[in-house]
Amino acid sequence: MKKSLFALLIMASFALTFTGCKKDEEVAPTNSKNYFIIDGTKVDGDETLGTIFTKNICILTSKDKASTVTILFKDKPVASGSYSFKGIAQIKDLGANDLILSVSTNSKNYISNPGISEVVSITVTDGKISASIPKVTLSDDASNTITFEGKLLEY
Repeated sequence: MKKSLFALLIMASFALTFTGCKKDEEVAPTNSKNYFIIDGTKVDGDETLGTIFTKNICILTSKDKASTVTILFKDKPVASGSYSFKGIAQIKDLGANDLILSVSTNSKNYISNPGISEVVSITVTDGKISASIPKVTLSDDASNTITFEGKLLEY
């Protein structure tokens, strides 16, 4: 069950990435404040395709498509607040202030787990979302890990 839910989340990430990339690339502002850092390697806003927010999913992809960051919410946030990390096994039990973080890089998929004590700060301004993700460790099915941190902005 855990692997099928993980596969579903990854497929949704890739589907949304490939269906929205070209459009987002055209409208993404230069010098964006989006960024993410994976194991010490930073991808700045100018190196991304822009952030896609649709319903309850947020995706940020590097222009070379080597890395994709996906955040899954129960519902798209409408108010600022702190969100707790959940793992793929809890996808059906996501609460209003929970999220699942998935990072695909180097052909591997890493995901948050419920043991992460840090929280994600979500800010909603004029209906637009900003997610500040502190440095956390994510793991794959084989218990390999990466460190991740970043900021994703809806524009």
